[in-house]
Amino acid sequence: MLEERTGQSLEAYARQRLFEPLGLRDWEWVNDVRGRTRAYTGLRLRPRDVARIGRMVLQGGRWEGRQIVPQPWVQTLLSPCKPGEEYGHHWWLGSVWVHGQQVGWHGALGNGGQRLFVVPSLDLVVVMTAGEYNGGRSIGRAQQHLLQQVVAATSEHAGKQAAATTPAPAAAAQAGPVEMRAIKQSITEEDGGARVYVHLKVAPGANLPFTTLRLRVRDKALVAGLRNGASVKFSAERIDGENTLMAIRAVPACVRFQPCD
Repeated sequence: MLEERTGQSLEAYARQRLFEPLGLRDWEWVNDVRGRTRAYTGLRLRPRDVARIGRMVLQGGRWEGRQIVPQPWVQTLLSPCKPGEEYGHHWWLGSVWVHGQQVGWHGALGNGGQRLFVVPSLDLVVVMTAGEYNGGRSIGRAQQHLLQQVVAATSEHAGKQAAATTPAPAAAAQAGPVEMRAIKQSITEEDGGARVYVHLKVAPGANLPFTTLRLRVRDKALVAGLRNGASVKFSAERIDGENTLMAIRAVPACVRFQPCD
């Protein structure tokens, strides 16, 4: 519709009306096989330039005193399509808990872990990039945890003590080792083989703020015969300052759209 109304390609229109006014010079937009700009994908920007877009959004569509995007449209972008929903017009709404306080954010979330967060209450823009394409929700949990750490480090929140309303840790976290599902990636050795580590990719369903684990293997028999890429269930404990593998076993791989424990 934009191309029909403007008589320009989407890429040319974006360059003239958005990228050049923001001072973006180093970018590319990958076209489809017919040479058409794909509005939904293919745009590659440097993180600092993505941050400029976030700063413009925080300023109601203005950049260096110039109105780049109409302010009413920016308000529409950041508003949920329906009351109570977390999704607006290509922007998401969410929050992180910091010292018992809920801090809201708006986010443009791309495949693979490309994230642009704006936090209006802190006048804060956070940009993250990653390569976890089609990797499920695990990268989202990791980046949510990272955003929480960034917010906690701001002058508005740093040094505060957690309020009594802070959600308590799950009881399971204190109840000893819990078996989790993962994919075995590799085994590495350090100190001439004296220290052995197993590297695991945690299943997307695990409620963890990270996607990979490195566990000390004190008993090599635990991992004997486990091939790289195998689906496993494992448990671990913290021993002498290291995350340590306690048990691991091969299990059938999960099948898409089928129940998987």
